[in-house]
Amino acid sequence: MSNVIDYLNWRGDLSFEVSEFNEADSMVLSLISYVDWSGIVPEDYKNAVYLKDAAKLALENDDLCHMIAVDEKAYRQLLDLCICSKRFSDIKLLHYISKISYDIQMQFAALVFDIGTDIVICFRGTDDTIVGWQEDFNMSILKTVPSQSEALNYFISTANRFTKNRFILCGHSKGGNLAVFSAIMSPEALTDRIKFVYSLDGPGFMSSNVDSDKYKKLQSRITTYVPQSSIVGMFLDHEEKHIVIKSSASGGIAQHNGLTWEVLGNSFIHLEETDKRSRFIEKTFKDAIAVTSVEERTELAVALSQIIDMLDNNTLTGLVNNIPSSIVKTIKGYDALSDSSKRIVMFFARTIISNGQQNLGNGAKKEAKERKFKFPLKLNRNSNSHNS
Repeated sequence: MSNVIDYLNWRGDLSFEVSEFNEADSMVLSLISYVDWSGIVPEDYKNAVYLKDAAKLALENDDLCHMIAVDEKAYRQLLDLCICSKRFSDIKLLHYISKISYDIQMQFAALVFDIGTDIVICFRGTDDTIVGWQEDFNMSILKTVPSQSEALNYFISTANRFTKNRFILCGHSKGGNLAVFSAIMSPEALTDRIKFVYSLDGPGFMSSNVDSDKYKKLQSRITTYVPQSSIVGMFLDHEEKHIVIKSSASGGIAQHNGLTWEVLGNSFIHLEETDKRSRFIEKTFKDAIAVTSVEERTELAVALSQIIDMLDNNTLTGLVNNIPSSIVKTIKGYDALSDSSKRIVMFFARTIISNGQQNLGNGAKKEAKERKFKFPLKLNRNSNSHNS
């Protein structure tokens, strides 16, 4: 299995002038966006730092990045290779912003990469904070979540600073959603300056929440990449094309990790379609959303927030490391809900289970139907051959 770390070894000696920015590059920079650049990359536009220098300082920190279940060793290897790479070492990093707000349930981070030929804006995906995952759920409720507004303002501000450049927007997970949102909601004056948008297993949108005409205008420049067992990237609706990527992970959420995406040359290994598991999960959740109103999903979000408030930890890692205590406090949080909130939680849970069972049943019927037409013919041929 070869991934973006191998890509750095293969193509790291080629500058962007020799080989233009590609999909593998978008994953490298999206992974780098998870690094904690506080105190290393300035918030302003004036004092850019080279990636090779910034990476050396970041590697001195014990807590390197804000990503759940991160492979710390692989991340350090990634940065080490960037330091030595002709392609990445002299990229300029600037305007690093990281914001967390529990009051409005927002987790946002972004930074600018000046690669010489173009300006790349990379939005961080959902990190280890629980509030980040709350905001993800809010995408199915609110017309605009706070991080989307932040991302749009960030793009406009940067575009106004670099008036002669074209832009590449990218991000992994929620960062991919923010990249697409920034593009399709940007002012008309900036639309033509958007060169390409890479959404790496990023969720989509509620169909009623986006400007369809603007979306269509940019469709040829927006691509969503998802692993074959994608979960996150199949959430909500996508109007842009999507490309399925081969992952070395066994399946499910493990394939969300960009370090498992297989690379050949300067691109991912493409597949024809997602697997049955991914399509099952996609249909199950979309069916559940379709039969619940915005009011019901809003009430569910409030109920989940009340349960989360009962927990001591603000990160998923903290919850996982204290599973017995987390379970007890989750139950207490549920017991403290109003009867109305309890009903909506149970309704949504039953809807998910019911839709899942129905989709499994439909899948089994379809498979049985296909088998019915395939196998008897084979048995008859064998039988005829035996009789002769």
